[in-house]
This record gives sequence, structure tokens and C-alpha cells, in this order.
Amino acid sequence: MLILVILRFSIALVFAAAGVAAFFGYRPIVEELRAVRLGNGYLYLVASANVAGGVLVLAPPTRVPGAILLSLIAAQAVLIHLLVLKRGLVGPVILLGLVILILLQSIGVIA
Repeated sequence: MLILVILRFSIALVFAAAGVAAFFGYRPIVEELRAVRLGNGYLYLVASANVAGGVLVLAPPTRVPGAILLSLIAAQAVLIHLLVLKRGLVGPVILLGLVILILLQSIGVIA
């Protein structure tokens, strides 16, 4: 139980930090999101979703919607790395697995 709480806080911090870094123009994140070629609006949408998901997953009433949002973001990262960048797939897959673990714990599948 304590491990899942620590994992939830860690994942929230990772996603929120990635969103803030994208807002401030951290080059690796910005370049990966621009590789999709959907413009700056997509960059700000994903950055906002990262921060929102990181905050939502912390509070019990919004934990499930936050975990769903983070799983969608992580799945999108897997697809970008697989189809567009064609490299570095391990990190996003591990992140997706951890977010799914948080989602399963949030809906009560895992105690």
C-alpha cells in the first residue's frame, strides 16, 4: 500500500514536471512534441494535460479521472516513440505500465 502511494506521488511529480518543462521550452520535450507536427497548440495541450493529470491523481475524489488522463498521455507517448520518433520505446512503455498500475489501484482492482 505504501509503495503504491509513493509510486502515485512520484508519477504525479514526473508528469507535472514534464508539463512545466514543456511550458518553459525544455528542448528535448519540445522537439519530441514538435516532431508530431501538430503545432504549438498541441505542445501546450499536452503540457497542460500533464500538469492537470499530475495534480488530479493526488486527490482521492479525482484520482480515477487523473489516472485515466495520465494513461492516455502515456499511451500517446508510446505511439509517438513507436511511429514518429522510432526510438526510445522502453521509457514510455514503463511509464504507461506504472500509470496503469495506479489506475488499477484507484478503481480497487489492486488493494
